[in-house]
Amino acid sequence: MSYATADPVVNKRTRLIAYAGLGVLVGVATIMYVPRLGSASSSTGVLWELEAIAAVIIGGTVLKGGFGRVWGTVIGVLILSQIGNILNLTAFVSPYINGAIQGVIIILAVILQRVGKTANYSLFKHASWQEQR
Repeated sequence: MSYATADPVVNKRTRLIAYAGLGVLVGVATIMYVPRLGSASSSTGVLWELEAIAAVIIGGTVLKGGFGRVWGTVIGVLILSQIGNILNLTAFVSPYINGAIQGVIIILAVILQRVGKTANYSLFKHASWQEQR
């Protein structure tokens, strides 16, 4: 039995603090982003969660569980931003297909993680995988 399930009061308080902090951070991000855009729209930020998930996965975090490193996520963000910039500047594909390309990148990263786990070799090595060997 984990501590979180043994003491639901602490779990509820932690969840409340996390959601309140998230609300504050969303408010700050909105205040910073609206002046750049010039207006507020309900469709602003569509597919940003896909970009965040893709950056974390490219950074080496395993989807099935385990942990990731902050520097890996930063590298994933840099890789995705460079891919997005290259695609936008070269006009190679339509901007509407960028989400599909990110989905393909997620699928490729997951396949590389799975192949690397079974072959004991991967671009995404973690201590959690090394403990399982």
